[in-house]
Amino acid sequence: MTNIEQNHTNLFQICKELLTISNKILSALDKGKEGNQVIVVPVMSIERFSSSCGISEDTVRGWVRKDCIPNFKVGKRRMINIVELQRQALEERECRG
Repeated sequence: MTNIEQNHTNLFQICKELLTISNKILSALDKGKEGNQVIVVPVMSIERFSSSCGISEDTVRGWVRKDCIPNFKVGKRRMINIVELQRQALEERECRG
């Protein structure tokens, strides 16, 4: 497996994990537990995404430079678009079907 294929496989796994976490959050919100406030953030900084996924910041920055993961600039910072990343992961899964 080439490095690019391995990176895509890793990225796909990360997206699946993010989707699982999002579903758990939404499920908890649906149960209407009082006193629990959950904020669902549709974007993350490169640093937060890196630490959340256990991937080095350099690798994530490389993905951003190569436009492998959806991102946009806010001021001087690059943000990862988690919602779009999840959508892409779902499409990828459907294509591999």
